[in-house]
Amino acid sequence: MNMLLHNLKVALRNILKYKVQTLGSILSLAIGMVTLAVVHSFLLNFRMASINHEPYYDRVYNLRFDSIQKHQSENSIRINGDIVRAVKANGGPRCIEQGPYAPNGTLTGGWAEFTLSGKTRRKMQLDAVPLDRHYPNFVGIRSAITGEKIKVLGPHDAIINEKQAKQIFGDKNPVGASIRLTKNYGNYQLRLVDVYQDLSLTEPDISISALFYSPCELEDMDSDQFYAGNLYVVLKEGCTPQQLKAEVNGRLKPLGLKVKIEKLKDRLSKEYSSVAIACSITYLIGSLILLAAIIGFLRMQTQLFRMRRREISLRITNGATRLQLFSMFATEVVMIVLGAYFVAVLMGSWICDYLARPQFAEVTSELGTISHLYLYSLVIGLVVMMLCLAIIWVVLSRICKHTQALESGMRRSHNHWFRNTMLGVQVMISMFFLGVTFCLLCWVGKMADFNHIPDDERAYEQSLYLQTNAAENGQRLRDKLIHLPQVERWIPYSWGVLQVNELAENEEFSKAAWQGDPYASYNNVTSYKIRITSDTSYLDFFKIKVNWKPKANRKKCILVNEELYKQMRQHHVAPNDILTVDEMDSYQIAGTFQSIPYQGSFKIDIYSFIVIDPKEAYGATHYILVAKPGEYKEMQIAVDRMIQKLEPAVVKPMSSNLRDYMARSMFALEILQNIAWILAIVSLAICLISIFSTVMLDTQTRKKEVAIRKVNGALTKDITKLFGRTYLVISLIAMVFAVVAMLLFHIVLSQTFDMVEINPAFPISLSVVIVIGFIAAIIACQVRKIMKVDPSEILAKE
Repeated sequence: MNMLLHNLKVALRNILKYKVQTLGSILSLAIGMVTLAVVHSFLLNFRMASINHEPYYDRVYNLRFDSIQKHQSENSIRINGDIVRAVKANGGPRCIEQGPYAPNGTLTGGWAEFTLSGKTRRKMQLDAVPLDRHYPNFVGIRSAITGEKIKVLGPHDAIINEKQAKQIFGDKNPVGASIRLTKNYGNYQLRLVDVYQDLSLTEPDISISALFYSPCELEDMDSDQFYAGNLYVVLKEGCTPQQLKAEVNGRLKPLGLKVKIEKLKDRLSKEYSSVAIACSITYLIGSLILLAAIIGFLRMQTQLFRMRRREISLRITNGATRLQLFSMFATEVVMIVLGAYFVAVLMGSWICDYLARPQFAEVTSELGTISHLYLYSLVIGLVVMMLCLAIIWVVLSRICKHTQALESGMRRSHNHWFRNTMLGVQVMISMFFLGVTFCLLCWVGKMADFNHIPDDERAYEQSLYLQTNAAENGQRLRDKLIHLPQVERWIPYSWGVLQVNELAENEEFSKAAWQGDPYASYNNVTSYKIRITSDTSYLDFFKIKVNWKPKANRKKCILVNEELYKQMRQHHVAPNDILTVDEMDSYQIAGTFQSIPYQGSFKIDIYSFIVIDPKEAYGATHYILVAKPGEYKEMQIAVDRMIQKLEPAVVKPMSSNLRDYMARSMFALEILQNIAWILAIVSLAICLISIFSTVMLDTQTRKKEVAIRKVNGALTKDITKLFGRTYLVISLIAMVFAVVAMLLFHIVLSQTFDMVEINPAFPISLSVVIVIGFIAAIIACQVRKIMKVDPSEILAKE
């Protein structure tokens, strides 16, 4: 006990004596721990798919269909009732053990009203997907309640994700709840029969967070809502893929179709290889900060060894054993690492709370779960502690091998290769993260231009977007909200992908207008994005410049994208300038516009319409609330309270920040940019602290040499060259590795955001110049400091 108290006193003394270095070590280790913990937690969502654990996984084949008359086809024919009935006829092919089963259908939004035990009523906007009732059981999706495979669904059965079930019902068991689902394709009365576990992001052809329901048998599915491109079957043991292909082709021949088969294991193996490489790179990048922090911490500890050489020598002379010395230094290490762990836990808790905000719900539901950061940080902290203690033990072992206490391995060595290597790694990490940050800044700028992000977004950041179609009395709720004292004005605004009859009927126009668009082969080119509002206040609010036609009726009209209108004129579409939207209302073309804020630059985004119709104000369930100057937060609180008061059954928020809603395409890149800024600042700070400590130690230990050189006429620039030569070589070597790493990152990012391009030369060069400039400034300051000391005083002391 006395030894423990003594070690604690010594550790506290050193921590307080070198508090700046200690604080830097704690913060850098904590950020490194929580960064790696977040990376690990996120990458756990990329585990193997559920079907990998099924005994028939090796015999699962994917069937795609194409026309017999086509020699080559980029896109398969999607599944319909005729194909399913043909494959299933007479009990199905003899070589099929299970199937055919189809993956989920079209992912469409809807409102679901849940009623549990006739009392608890909840409403939530979610993605609702029609599903082949055999598919969850076939791919091995597990129940979060029993842990067993989800049973084959019956007609009108539904299953929901574990996170959504907790959000809706809390700790109550939701099984047995009745569901009234409202979608664009109709209304359904469903029964919740199970809750499925969180799925892997590698699950084949299935959304990871949706309400899945079985409206009917697969062959009776409406092809408009069941948009599946393939079927899965299990091959019988002893049968060959060639037999399967021949049997299915025989059944499809009357339909003029042929089948293409692919082993699911082969396809997933390729995907797993790509995922494994991506995960390894992500782990490597995520561990760089922790590596830099560990290097800085260990370098600080070894420097303390040098500065405490007399103390260690005296302890050895007085009979201190290796274990006693180790316990003294280990106590300090344990205290610092524990401090870093507690800081990491606080950071992890803040990250989890931050990601739980409503504006991130859509992204986190699609990217999986980030949780248990405290546990992962603890494991990482223990590993860091063991590593640091092991290195301290090795250093002490070398010290204690010497017989003479005053020479206890503390003499200055002229071989600093290990120290310089570690310093080079830190410099490389700093250059890498700084370069990555500057690359992301350039990308954000390019993507902002691509998505027509306005330069001044303050008005949109101070506004709310409301979706109140789930309200029991939408008109009452709207009237209450738009008359709140914090609301300056309201603007009815909604949008959808709708058909424009005159354009859909002209096949020649559609082919010419959509030629060269990368999404034209995947989307129905007869439908267009149409924004609907009640008056021109929407145009003024978003600063949309309109080229109005003379004497145009601006109260009820339709506006057309300028480029699309030129195509219409070339192909003589709607020569009377009247367009019919979705076979319902007709509107006169009153003008053209060039672009709309927050829309992309693909044709599918640019080719759009704006409908101005006064009746939109009467039944509006989607609208914008603009706050009075300086009252946005008060308006947000008042809106949430009013919704909670009038619509207590609604679970998912009806309101969201307008800017966040409009700029969802920028969200991932902006998050990456913010993370990169944090990592760049932290890594640069760790590197500069280490360099400062190293240069300070070098100048202190070589004071006599500097004094002699100064007496012999050496100038400041000569001493700077003496110390700067080594760091210049270290920086140049680190620069080579950092540039290669930054170029690899640029290549990966350019494949992800391939719609824009940047030149990486400037951001990479800037990061190198900044890091080297900081290093040069530190060396110059330390040299200038030592040059101010009178050399005669130094020589007299020595």
